[in-house]
Amino acid sequence: MEIRTNARGGEGILNGYKFRLYPDAEQQQILLRWIGCQRLIYNAKVQEDRYYRRFQRRMVGTAGEDIPLDQQYSRFITDKTVFLKQVPSQILRNGAVKFRQAVCHEGNWPVHGPELNYTMR
Repeated sequence: MEIRTNARGGEGILNGYKFRLYPDAEQQQILLRWIGCQRLIYNAKVQEDRYYRRFQRRMVGTAGEDIPLDQQYSRFITDKTVFLKQVPSQILRNGAVKFRQAVCHEGNWPVHGPELNYTMR
């Protein structure tokens, strides 16, 4: 636990708890699956954004229209990605939120991430 004091030396505020988890093999596989599904949603949002931007460049009538920056992910759950229904919605929504944060706050344009091989230590 980390407690920070203010500049005047007064009462500290609780900044957060730091702890380590040791998942067993089955829990590791679940966590890795969830991380991969979150990455899939993030990459799908990047591809969707690229599509909208290409379409906007080629279609004169769409110049100046805003490209949607929403947090919806349900349109990515299709017949090919039925496995996403097994993942908690908070995990999937977090992939869309991370995309939006990358666009709105960081100033760097998000790129399609590599297909990662996640391993637990």
